[in-house]
Amino acid sequence: YISVTGVQTCALPILQPVPRLRDYCDSLSCLHALEPFGLGRYGDPIDERGFERGLANLAALLKPRGVLYLSVPVGVARVEFNGQRISDPRVLVALARAHGLALRDLTVVRRGSEVDSVDASEARLSELARERYALGIFTFDKIA
Repeated sequence: YISVTGVQTCALPILQPVPRLRDYCDSLSCLHALEPFGLGRYGDPIDERGFERGLANLAALLKPRGVLYLSVPVGVARVEFNGQRISDPRVLVALARAHGLALRDLTVVRRGSEVDSVDASEARLSELARERYALGIFTFDKIA
């Protein structure tokens, strides 16, 4: 579930599209929530594309020029048991782009609380994709 905040707050089962709320909000935060989608950890159905469906549904909730604040673990792509996905940041950025989202900003938090603002160059994203684990905090703008 996610919280959509603005004038109202509501909880939604974000693995399913919510057509009545398409282009609904100006900004949306999904912080450390997307990575277990589709893994069955919280009673949700097993769905290997759960992460992708969740991201697509988040993008659909945003109005054009809306902002998505998304934090997920990034590094060497893998699933850790049924707990979470670690995402390759290049794949995540491409997936977001496919759903009308453009990366505005990326901040990375590494072990030891090291915080780094990362440019979205292919070289930097590739470097990040080789790390074991970091927290990626993405800011996306909806362009379509």
